[in-house]
Amino acid sequence: MLKEKIAYKNTHLFSKLLQDYLYESEKLKNLYTLDSSIEYLEQTTKNKLFSKKQRSVLVETLLKQHTNISEITKNQIELLQDENTFTVCTAHQPLLMGGPMYFIHKIASCIKLCKIAKEKNPQYNYIPIYWIGSEDHDIEEVNHFYLYNKKYEWDTPKGGPVGKKILDSSVDELKVQLKTQLGDSSNAQEIFDIIDTCYQSGFSLAEATKKLVYALFEKHGIVVLDQNDIAFKKQIIPVFIEEIENNTSSKLIADNLKFLESNYAIQANPREINMFYLTDSIRERIIEVDGVYKVNNTELSFTKEALIDLINAHPENFSPNVILRPFFQETILPNIAFVGGAGEIAYWLQLRPIFDAYNTSFPMLVMRDMTLFIDEKTWNRFTQKGFEKEDIFKNIQELEKIFIAKSHATENIFQTEKNKIIEEYDIIASKMSELDKTLATTVQAEKQKILNSISMLEAKTYKAFKKKSDDDLVQIHKAKNKLFPNDTLQERYDNFMMYYLHFGKEYIPMLIDEMNPFNLEIHLFIY
Repeated sequence: MLKEKIAYKNTHLFSKLLQDYLYESEKLKNLYTLDSSIEYLEQTTKNKLFSKKQRSVLVETLLKQHTNISEITKNQIELLQDENTFTVCTAHQPLLMGGPMYFIHKIASCIKLCKIAKEKNPQYNYIPIYWIGSEDHDIEEVNHFYLYNKKYEWDTPKGGPVGKKILDSSVDELKVQLKTQLGDSSNAQEIFDIIDTCYQSGFSLAEATKKLVYALFEKHGIVVLDQNDIAFKKQIIPVFIEEIENNTSSKLIADNLKFLESNYAIQANPREINMFYLTDSIRERIIEVDGVYKVNNTELSFTKEALIDLINAHPENFSPNVILRPFFQETILPNIAFVGGAGEIAYWLQLRPIFDAYNTSFPMLVMRDMTLFIDEKTWNRFTQKGFEKEDIFKNIQELEKIFIAKSHATENIFQTEKNKIIEEYDIIASKMSELDKTLATTVQAEKQKILNSISMLEAKTYKAFKKKSDDDLVQIHKAKNKLFPNDTLQERYDNFMMYYLHFGKEYIPMLIDEMNPFNLEIHLFIY
């Protein structure tokens, strides 16, 4: 297998904000604490303040969240009691059978960062944490996946936290279809057995996802944390109350948002109250109208005093939104780094003032690794057309033009002739203007007519060459579609099972071994 790397800066995939962050633009320095760099790992570890009491709550709660725990996971959790143990966290909603494969890349990157940190600072322990966003309520984001362009979708009612959704017999029907498509190879049987064991009727989506993560990553030390736990919520009761009384978080980040809006696009806009009301069937915004606190899209309403009393008595009935969730995470974890995607890092960069206000350390923000897979036969056909690896990020129209220009020299032919015409007519126009300036204008108009005619001829010639190159263009399309299925980056569309079928048990170790989130490179696997 061939392995190539492509620098992020050569892909043109990212927003200006993310590029400025990744390549350490000075104008963003006030938005975070330390650069995303291996050199700062020890410093960010030393900066993290986390009490013995917080560690005890964390360990006790994690052990409670785990039944039939393995020795590996138990040891990892118990290590968190040690003041020299810290975490690296990534977060994602629970997903149907793994969803798009960037979910797998996030966790692999998180694990690799822990390995790098341990090698750099052997005096500390680093535990990779998958924060399962079980309180998220957007079921349409998590109820499906694509395998070989076939969509597998779980039809379940909307409303309430997705982690609480209970798998039913319709998931069993999906597994029957899945087994047929996977085939009967040893790798197919292996991955189907994993999916079959993890996603069973009666399991919640959060429970099933948790089982999948452990099935794939347990021996690499991952620990799954479910945020939806009263013991964790108790620790941010004062922040919830502040949010109700003073709309604190939106005020704290107002200046940051003004700066970002004047230079970039905003990733996440705050509400006046950045909290949801939460039950097994409801996750709705809390809004204040004339002193009354209402739960959006319900009949529920509270006075301020009643709502604060409820927060104190039942913090599990409240959920932070995207503005407060990062702070919640850093409150309950001895966390030194957050590993996320482009969008996640963009909204984290808005939030540091909240951390400063509550004297909570802001973690290092690390861009997760990204990967692309393509078979060697398709790749060779692509590169033999004269393309470089960076060209895969160009759109299909650009690729066609590049190929036809290179193979038939159309661009040089017509541009040379255009330049000659422009030069000759400009000479004539200059001489005519000495007699009458209006004549020069007429000459220029005639020049433009000829250039337009040549452009029409060029378009017809391009069309003819395109038809003549049909077989080559089909091969270019195939390569582009494999790397960007449905015009989407492969890792945001394909399910990981496609590649598990090829690599088997070596798939996960291979990813972890190759990854390094500090290198700012996309991994291209040519198999």
